[in-house]
Amino acid sequence: MNTKWTAYVEQDGDDLILPLPSDLLEQMDWKEGDVLIWDVREDGSVILTKKIKWYQRIWKRVTSWRK
Repeated sequence: MNTKWTAYVEQDGDDLILPLPSDLLEQMDWKEGDVLIWDVREDGSVILTKKIKWYQRIWKRVTSWRK
């Protein structure tokens, strides 16, 4: 998947907020409380990926072996 989204950082007092579009959250299956890993590229773009917990990685492997 190579979809690009544009979002702008907003300031709320001392906090910075990056509002993400609801259709992006739905498409990526991201929910409130998920940890996102930020990869800032040289051109200033940012790649966000959801951090997978260790037990989710193991479960993914187990279910792939069953196929």
